[in-house]
Amino acid sequence: MPLFLLDLQPLPDDPPEYVSPGGESEAVDYILGNGAYWLDAPGAFEWFVGQFKVAVDELEKRVRAEENALKLRRLMGH
Repeated sequence: MPLFLLDLQPLPDDPPEYVSPGGESEAVDYILGNGAYWLDAPGAFEWFVGQFKVAVDELEKRVRAEENALKLRRLMGH
C-alpha cells in the first residue's frame, strides 16, 4: 500500500477483479477507495511519509546488521 500511496509504483489501469487479503490487489483496492482521504486530510500524508521513512531506516539498519554478522561469521570461519 505505501508504494501506491507514495506513487512509487503506478496503480493498474483497472481495479482488481478479486481482492486477496494481504496481497497487492488489497493494496490497490484500498488506495482506490481511500487514497483521496490521505491526501485531503491535513497533515495525514506528511505523517505517513515520515512513518514510511522511519520504517525504511529501520529495515536498512537490520539489513546492515545481518550483513555485518554474516561477514563476521565468515571471518571467524563459520
